[in-house]
Amino acid sequence: MEKFNQKLYGRAQFKNRPKQVYYAYARIIRELFEPSATLDLGCACGYALDWWNKQGITVSGVEPARAAYRFMPNRIKSKVKHFDLRLPQHLKQFDLVNCTEVGEHIEAKFEKILLKNIALSVKNFLILSWSGEQNREHVNPRSQSYIKFRLHRLGLYFEPELTWQLRQKLAGPVFRHWRHWQKNILVFSRTPQHKRVLIRHYEWLPSYANKNVGYFMDLCRVKGFGPRWGNSLFGHWHRVWLYPFEKHLLVKLLILKLFGNQIILKMDSVILPDWKAWLSEKLCAYILVESSAVAGQFRNINKLVFFSGGLPWKNLKLIKSLKLKKEKIILYCGRQTKQKGFDRLKSLIPCGWRLKIATDLPPEKYYREILRSSLVILPTRGEGWPNVFKDAWFCRRLFLTTNKSKCAEGIKDKTFFTADLSRSVKKITQNSDYYYRHFDQLYDRTKFGVTDKVFLSLIKNKG
Repeated sequence: MEKFNQKLYGRAQFKNRPKQVYYAYARIIRELFEPSATLDLGCACGYALDWWNKQGITVSGVEPARAAYRFMPNRIKSKVKHFDLRLPQHLKQFDLVNCTEVGEHIEAKFEKILLKNIALSVKNFLILSWSGEQNREHVNPRSQSYIKFRLHRLGLYFEPELTWQLRQKLAGPVFRHWRHWQKNILVFSRTPQHKRVLIRHYEWLPSYANKNVGYFMDLCRVKGFGPRWGNSLFGHWHRVWLYPFEKHLLVKLLILKLFGNQIILKMDSVILPDWKAWLSEKLCAYILVESSAVAGQFRNINKLVFFSGGLPWKNLKLIKSLKLKKEKIILYCGRQTKQKGFDRLKSLIPCGWRLKIATDLPPEKYYREILRSSLVILPTRGEGWPNVFKDAWFCRRLFLTTNKSKCAEGIKDKTFFTADLSRSVKKITQNSDYYYRHFDQLYDRTKFGVTDKVFLSLIKNKG
């Protein structure tokens, strides 16, 4: 067998590689995939591995070129193996495998061994780039359709939504001299198309992980399904989750239905025209509603799933494990916008009380802030059923909002659902002990539940 060409991949290949570009790439991979362990096949100077390692991610790498080790951070060298991927290797599986700009450098006669080495090491996701352009170093260029076909036969399935999202991220200015990454990058996974769940939405924000859609996605993963965030219309999915504020809603519902999809319509607080509600009902398998006002526009009660707010078991266990006493704190949770009423807060805080703001915190820190507070406030100028309402309720903390919020059915005492926030804040802070003694009479407990039970029925029923 021919030896690996160390002269071709010498010092000049690695000495000028920009660390900041690889760090930016590694950051994007973590944001999109949140891997617990990564393997980088053909890791070059190991800069991506170095960044992941600093974030506490388990890392390992393979690099056959000896010259690359001269520029590799010392802390990462022990995690990189000097293997030739043209030979069969016994690599353990990793949550995410990164193999970029490797395949085109390996002769065609060793392609089958390389692809098998890659496939055997992938537990969940593979990020692969393989150039189709021929040159002195690219001895085995391949088309993307060819790569998709070969990997499909090895149990790795192309992910168009994740590929598109990754390419969008790689269009940033830091990658202006590395546009070939964006052109050639592909994402694959172990999840076949029929085991994927589509979440149709125009963006993903970290705060969504602590909302119903985030809990739904978590349960999908636990049950062996792959949730995907995107705007696809074509193809068959295990389930499709979407919202009624989509443009051309009925056209999109019809297209998704023609592909045999089971559609979950998450209504929030939207009221549709009668004709539109009737047609939407015909096209959807489930309609998730949070109030009787929203439910009233539909006729087929068998398709309705009543659910205002809830938490998964893991969050309930986390809350129960946190033993924190209430302090004289008024807590605001959410984006700092005028629509949310953020500008109203300072004028509402009475003497002797403190205002605290919590935005985009991880679950444990978030619940700690709620448990330390005595009152959770949302001075909104208009929105649906607030997510923070159910978080406050499960933490057994008082929740106050304006009558512009669509959660009237969940609040029995209208002191906590008011047009006069100043008056309510004054009354609640002066009589907080009384309200805590009568907490169960303030809110309608039937509006809150465990998300696992509700969402499991959406995933498992009707096929």
